[in-house]
Amino acid sequence: MPVEVIVLILGTLLGIGGIILAGQRMQYRHKERLVSQTDPDAVKQLREVVQDLQEEVRSLQDSSSDFDARLEFTERLLSKPRTAEPNVD
Repeated sequence: MPVEVIVLILGTLLGIGGIILAGQRMQYRHKERLVSQTDPDAVKQLREVVQDLQEEVRSLQDSSSDFDARLEFTERLLSKPRTAEPNVD
């Protein structure tokens, strides 16, 4: 194999590796900047909002289960045959 081909292959591999390392370095720096800019008050506020949403979901689940029970009761009442027909004269 000619030396020029080997040099070309090695150069290509080193170039690709360098690009990958540069991208990883940029990603690491970006993550560092994001962590350093995080506001503790904003995180606390976000946690409170999430807790409020969780409570609201629990409330909706409770009312949904109550609605399901009422619907089931109504379906049972409607499915029973009537024992006596009212006299309409």
